[in-house]
Amino acid sequence: MNEVQYNPPQTGPDASFEWVELFNPTNDTVELIGWRIEDNTEYDIIPSLTLLPNGFTVVAASEDFRTNFPGFDGSIVFIEDGRIGNGLSNEGDHLILMDSVGTIIDALSYGGDSSQSPYCSGVAEDHSLERSPAGGIFVDNPDPTPGYGLASAATPTPTPTITPTATPTTSPPSSPTPGGTTPPPEGVAASSGLALRAILITAAIALFTVVLLFRKRRRKK
Repeated sequence: MNEVQYNPPQTGPDASFEWVELFNPTNDTVELIGWRIEDNTEYDIIPSLTLLPNGFTVVAASEDFRTNFPGFDGSIVFIEDGRIGNGLSNEGDHLILMDSVGTIIDALSYGGDSSQSPYCSGVAEDHSLERSPAGGIFVDNPDPTPGYGLASAATPTPTPTITPTATPTTSPPSSPTPGGTTPPPEGVAASSGLALRAILITAAIALFTVVLLFRKRRRKK
């Protein structure tokens, strides 16, 4: 039993508007033949039906169900005498679902009846008790959803944080000088300049010496 509306919005007797939603949580088709549903005083045989894997069906008290859900087009069956059990009490009651050999498949109680587990607090008129997610725990659903489950909000999957990989820093290649030759490194260029300067100074001294000696010879003559 996945959802129950025991207190429809109708004023006065509302037993014919009540309904129970069944859910098949397995991956196998289930044939409901001779299954029954009961409240705290009476039971009803559920009309035979096929419940598909992970499928839903509604067991409604009568065609009055369509008054509140006129657009419903899912799987549905109706109880023969027009009410579920003796009519589900708005103050508190229980429901038991049994298979054809009397094995209890599911049960619940609510409000002033705590005889079955799970026990649920009562809900307001026009609300339903529904498992969230399908097959989970019962919650108060202000907008009943016969024929499909009440899904929990999805938890966003965290986006992995990508740490950028450091790119090695390399010095840019030297730009070639006009003519296609690459300038020498700074240390080599400095050394070459110093050597050239020394040569020029030496040559100047030698030239000065030659000129000086030449003048002395002329004076002697």
